[in-house]
Amino acid sequence: MRLLNYDLVVVGAGPAGLSTALSASKNGISVLCLEKKSAFGEEVRCGEAIGTYLFSRLPFSIPKNLLEWKINGIDFNYGNFKVRRMGKLWEAYSINRSKFEKWLAKKVISSGVKLLTSCEVFEVELSTNCEIKKLFVKNTVTGETSIFTPRKVVAADGLNSKISLLIGNEAPVKGEYMEVYSKEFINIYLKEPNFEQFFFDESIPNCFFYIFPKSNNSANVGIGGFEDKEILEKYFYHFIKKRLRNQFKGAVEIADKSKTAPFHFPYRFNQGNIYFVGDSANQNVKPFIEGLLPSVICGTLLGSIIPKNKMLSNYSKLAKETVPEVYDSSIINDTLFTIFNLEKKTKYLLLIGVVADIFNPKDIEKYLYLPADELRKKLAQS
Repeated sequence: MRLLNYDLVVVGAGPAGLSTALSASKNGISVLCLEKKSAFGEEVRCGEAIGTYLFSRLPFSIPKNLLEWKINGIDFNYGNFKVRRMGKLWEAYSINRSKFEKWLAKKVISSGVKLLTSCEVFEVELSTNCEIKKLFVKNTVTGETSIFTPRKVVAADGLNSKISLLIGNEAPVKGEYMEVYSKEFINIYLKEPNFEQFFFDESIPNCFFYIFPKSNNSANVGIGGFEDKEILEKYFYHFIKKRLRNQFKGAVEIADKSKTAPFHFPYRFNQGNIYFVGDSANQNVKPFIEGLLPSVICGTLLGSIIPKNKMLSNYSKLAKETVPEVYDSSIINDTLFTIFNLEKKTKYLLLIGVVADIFNPKDIEKYLYLPADELRKKLAQS
């Protein structure tokens, strides 16, 4: 075994982990970043949507060649009823997540970070005050084992964080996460190629269906909900056949983009010398589960304050100030569960009102018992 010392070990080399490592290295400490995959940008499980309203908070400009397609807004659909939302809050780009991670990894390596792939943490040694003293890491290709003794550890290894489990936290339970069954399609006929489409329908109860365009004839298409993956898969193809047959005639699946995303999950910041960022910290904006740019922003913030030990207690405060959309959107969780549990057809109009930011979730009680015609009128006036 090799025994190696670093000021900071970041576990997970997605956008959150890479951004943390880059920022920490720029602030003068030694950083190791571990990734269990064999290469960056592999098996991308992401809708690949990034909201332009967050661009000004990024620590760098995203190269234009990574921005694949401009989205001018979102259409929310229930049957033949549609609400369109436009403006800065609703504009987005489709980004090539695979190329983005590879581009960011190069920046990280050039900053002096040691970046190791095919490496998985399998054990930790904790001190009496529950801080990680040692990380035991195995190379999944060679079988070689190394021991790292970090001053600080960042868990950027996703919702089912191995670090979180190894220090004694419970695994996420049903209701705390949302399953997203998603495929990338080409050869689609898109009626509105510059608008993301959201659909609510009785045939996909307690779920939403979306089409996020990547070009005139390609898109990431998915269904999100709190059902098991097998049920979502069934709903997914049934909805395409029932409602979207003409758009998908001749369409070809080219990639699986399915994922399990934190939703009604505890916000985490730190435990002892361990800090959480990205999906492991539930840093996405609800209800669209937009996590790529919030992860970059929060990772950059965390990497800038880790070298300044006296400021680490402010991580939660600063994160909430830097990306308030992540934490303000938590109220949507309870509201959506309330609406999902209603036994009335108007719940789909109520869902549109909440996710389209027309009805304030705090005031949802005053809309619950309005008739459908009145709800449609209020939505149409938005």
